[in-house]
Amino acid sequence: MSIRRGDFVEVVRGAAQGKRGKVLAAVFDEEDGTLKGIKAGTISATVVQHPYEMGYQAVRRLVDHLDGKETPKQVLLEPAVYTHENVKQLDWRS
Repeated sequence: MSIRRGDFVEVVRGAAQGKRGKVLAAVFDEEDGTLKGIKAGTISATVVQHPYEMGYQAVRRLVDHLDGKETPKQVLLEPAVYTHENVKQLDWRS
């Protein structure tokens, strides 16, 4: 199921009401509602991109290209997965 941004926390909360441990939700990105849901146990995990690194790598490759250097056709960046066990690593955001 696909849910519009901002609505997923309420949908998950409603679906999981009285069913903690039976309904699992994994989402994408690190919005405040997502992190609160992971800490509360209503969301199991989130997959997070690294937008700063994406921008840095794009500009770096562009500069290399303009300088006549060989550049790769593709640069893969690993996403991060946050669960209840490691979500506190993102507490610096608040």
